[in-house]
Amino acid sequence: MRILVIGHGWHDPAGPVVSQIADSLRFLGHEVVVVDVTGDRGADAQRVRNGLERFGPDLLIQIPTERALDTPLVRELTTDTDTVAVAIHRGPTCTGAPTDLSLVADDLRDYDLVSVPDQATFADYEAEGTFRLSLLQPAVHVPAFDSVVASERRGLVIAGPADPTNIDLVAALDGLDHVTTLGPGWDELPLDIDTAAGLDASSRGTLLAGARLVVELPCSLMHQSATERHPSELGLSETVLEAAAVGTPSLVLDRPGVRELLEPGTEVLTCESATDLAALVPMLMASPDELALVGDAAWHRVTSEHTWANRWDALFGPWVDPHETDDNEDVRLVAAQESSSAIASS
Repeated sequence: MRILVIGHGWHDPAGPVVSQIADSLRFLGHEVVVVDVTGDRGADAQRVRNGLERFGPDLLIQIPTERALDTPLVRELTTDTDTVAVAIHRGPTCTGAPTDLSLVADDLRDYDLVSVPDQATFADYEAEGTFRLSLLQPAVHVPAFDSVVASERRGLVIAGPADPTNIDLVAALDGLDHVTTLGPGWDELPLDIDTAAGLDASSRGTLLAGARLVVELPCSLMHQSATERHPSELGLSETVLEAAAVGTPSLVLDRPGVRELLEPGTEVLTCESATDLAALVPMLMASPDELALVGDAAWHRVTSEHTWANRWDALFGPWVDPHETDDNEDVRLVAAQESSSAIASS
């Protein structure tokens, strides 16, 4: 298929537009063009219009962030070019480009297909969404880690922002060897730890593959304010999934969004409160064999079930013409009205 992706942050290789959507779709053999949105409505609309007219995509995917095109305009542009319009809500967990899940109801009126990232939101809109609504949970693009350099597992990777509370949590772990923080703000602090930020997928995977344990810190206060979600309401982070893709276990706050994807105690380690980390982390680091078992279980679960290839196949499956079975032919998307008629007559 030919796919036009609209989203802010196409220049960021670690951002959701590239790492979660464009790269994984290209890996599956789709032709993908990305249009960056800047917030200038007129200029953004013209770039999208040009992309639709010149590229002639079967599908337009928009990540509905605050800079996104207005949904009626997306409807108008895609109707003019006979393009299927899809809204991919990554939700508040996605720190690079969080989406407002309260807009799902509006999007269901203008998009041919709308995805949400968790079971709770899906249940909230299932009756209203009918065939237009789909579940697209967090996942990992496994091929991005094929070039990871393996090393002896030692030390700890702490993933999360340098918020005041998180700084205190990290300071409480003083004395542990080989601690690396992965997130914004840490390199500006006078702490005796290694820091990493802005890594591409391969470098990030190499860092995670060399750790004995990954600790996921709560999201920033700014992120909580912007999304109006408490950390206990968030789903599994991309870092935890990436760690699992290289066989590294993670310690996270226990919450429903984690239990949707991984089994606590077997595939992921959980704690009730971030204040438990100071006592719990040293105990876990002293049990490398047990950590290895959790990492192996997480690897099997994530690489078999929680990949972007699996997610896209499940999302597009009902919208692909089943008669197009020749590998040498382009796959044709069923138009929205055809899907509606087919479901109505079944």
